[in-house]
Amino acid sequence: MKTLTRGLLGLALIGSMAQADTPLKDASQAAAALESSLSYADEAIMAATSQEAINSLTASIAEADLIIALAEADFAIRDVSRQEAFNQLAAAIVSAEFAIASTEAQVAINAVSDDQLLNELESTLASADAEHANDMIRAVVSERPMLAAAVQDRALSVGLDEVMVAHALTAGFSEAAATAAGK
Repeated sequence: MKTLTRGLLGLALIGSMAQADTPLKDASQAAAALESSLSYADEAIMAATSQEAINSLTASIAEADLIIALAEADFAIRDVSRQEAFNQLAAAIVSAEFAIASTEAQVAINAVSDDQLLNELESTLASADAEHANDMIRAVVSERPMLAAAVQDRALSVGLDEVMVAHALTAGFSEAAATAAGK
């Protein structure tokens, strides 16, 4: 439609120039001028169309980049959610394993005599790291508070830190008091 309008305008211009008694009265010159005018108009239309196409392509690329960025953000959010769920599951498993180990220790403690318990504790403490030694001392004292002095002697005899042993004994007494109070 634009091309037709421009062509008609070109013809009107040529017609008015021919009537004005200009050098373009010659038909071949008029045709050449019209052809040149149409060529310029066509180039202008192509340039405008090309620029519109470039603008449209640029907008499409920007939109695609935005969609990709949003998808990557969604994947990152899902990965974080999965990682949080995995961490919670791992924590629950560790908690369950600790509860099972504590229950097994409780059963083992209740099934043995005082001397047997102290001998087992001493051999276990000799090869245990500080955290496990702390847990074992605390468990024995919470179940049998009357053995606290003997537990302390055995723990110190295998070379455990005196402060750590004192803290474990205190924790064991606290648990024994809580158990006796029904908590």
